[in-house]
Amino acid sequence: MILTEPYPVEESPRCQVLISILLALFVFLFLFIFQPFGLSSCTLPKKELKLLGFSLITLGACLSRFFFLPKIFSTYFESRNWTVGKEFLSMLMLIMSISLGNYMYTKQFGPLPSMPNLSEMLLETLLIGIFPITGLITSKYIYQLLKYKSIAESAPIALKSQTWEDNQPLVLLSDKESDKLCIMVRDFIFMEAKANYVEIHYYKEGNLLKKRLRSTLNRMQEQIQVQIRGSKLIQKCHRSFIINLSQVISVKGNAQGYRFQIRDKTLEVPVGGKYKESVQLWKNQ
Repeated sequence: MILTEPYPVEESPRCQVLISILLALFVFLFLFIFQPFGLSSCTLPKKELKLLGFSLITLGACLSRFFFLPKIFSTYFESRNWTVGKEFLSMLMLIMSISLGNYMYTKQFGPLPSMPNLSEMLLETLLIGIFPITGLITSKYIYQLLKYKSIAESAPIALKSQTWEDNQPLVLLSDKESDKLCIMVRDFIFMEAKANYVEIHYYKEGNLLKKRLRSTLNRMQEQIQVQIRGSKLIQKCHRSFIINLSQVISVKGNAQGYRFQIRDKTLEVPVGGKYKESVQLWKNQ
């Protein structure tokens, strides 16, 4: 079902701000040209200037969606678990929140002859927004899926031969060095940043284990670079992941981008848009 399919999340703050500004501009132009919800009968002075208030409401709602809600509900908004259904629901809620804000703002103008009540305004807004939202989400999903899937399918899928030296110890220390993990490089699989901790996945005597250390991903990356200086075996492939490329058996593509598949086929690691070179490094082993 398409609603459960992975969907790409815009992670660039600059793009998020730009999208918010463009949506706010669109709202202003739409209201200025069509003047729905009783605005056409409004004869208040400086009406065009007052329409900017609707744009500011839209801008605030969009910035809240991109920057504040993901921090409050971090688990729900986790990018690797984002789906078409979540994106669709998120956009509908954004439109409805903008509509509610606009309704409250319109009330400040005083009674308008043809102003709808709240339920009518919400319904009209939903009917106006549902079709472009559906079209935009569907087209973006199809474009991203075809883009990454076609490239990923051209990559080798067999287990690649090991060409980097990985028979050396790797010591990972927590903040203040109060805890540590000692493993061989060949047994390290990947690590993931989780709030104030880093969760490390590794093998020990053939068993798949994981351990949490209180640290940042950047601090862990620095420790690794010092210990395997000059090697490209272990790479940051996402803002929240560091991976051992020797553990990767294939690369797949979906609408969110590339994903590394680990030898233990139950595990997959996402590849961020800024870290596509890790895919090329893996291909060139």
